Amino acid sequence: MGQELDQAAVSSQKIWRYEGNKLQAVNDQLTVEEPVELILLYGPATNRKRFRVSVNLLTPGDERAWAAGFLFCEGMLGRPEHLESVEIGENQIVVSLATSQEAWQHLDLDRSARRLAATASCGFCGKENLDGMSWEPAYFPRKDYPRIAPEMLIKLSAKLDKSQEIFACTGGLHAAGLFSPKGKLMMVREDIGRHNALDKLIGEAFLQGLLPLREHVLWLSGRIGFELVQKASMAGIPLVAAVGAPSSLAVKSAEICDMTLVGFLRNGQFNCYSGFSRIQAED
Repeated sequence: MGQELDQAAVSSQKIWRYEGNKLQAVNDQLTVEEPVELILLYGPATNRKRFRVSVNLLTPGDERAWAAGFLFCEGMLGRPEHLESVEIGENQIVVSLATSQEAWQHLDLDRSARRLAATASCGFCGKENLDGMSWEPAYFPRKDYPRIAPEMLIKLSAKLDKSQEIFACTGGLHAAGLFSPKGKLMMVREDIGRHNALDKLIGEAFLQGLLPLREHVLWLSGRIGFELVQKASMAGIPLVAAVGAPSSLAVKSAEICDMTLVGFLRNGQFNCYSGFSRIQAED
């Protein structure tokens, strides 16, 4: 459900803290952020090709799940059996697709390059054109299902607090949590980047053969941009709830996917921007 505290994800730093009218030297815990190059190997056994997918800023931990989730959400990885191996090196992850044609024949690397012409931290900022803004969801949610009680949504954040081990240590990263319709926490993943945390969560579900996640609720620790809705739609998630605000494009995308989108989920209240029919009061 939760994740073990990865010591590589935390760094100790000497700082000066002013507290109680005193200035003193103390040790503080920081979330580690490192550049990671993602490489994709594909093609037949007799002619393997190498594609440099992207360079992302990542918090160490769950690298295999992150790579799988990232490639799945980008439409570059179809099914778990298409994944031959994941080699994790220093600042580099090499993903090898299976040699069967089914595993790599769908790749459109020119389109993928256009989509990935942006940093991991700012989503689609800096795109050269709008070609990468369109996408085909791998799964659509079931219409108007599941039904979620408002009271249950309000309790999600408190349930996650107990499982955010790295956040509790550093206070400097985002989380993505997966819940059942009844509010049971199924999985949580953390990272310095909002998109990375969700990739790790979707990737773990992908590797476990749990997709599509049509009966689950996704909780996000920050604001909701277009790319987070896109990733959730790839996994078939019907309801996304976040502590922060959604963008206008996120709302439009959620409407297209028939996704319930909830924002400002804090202090005992929330706003529902799309798919209100899934939210109902408890009997």
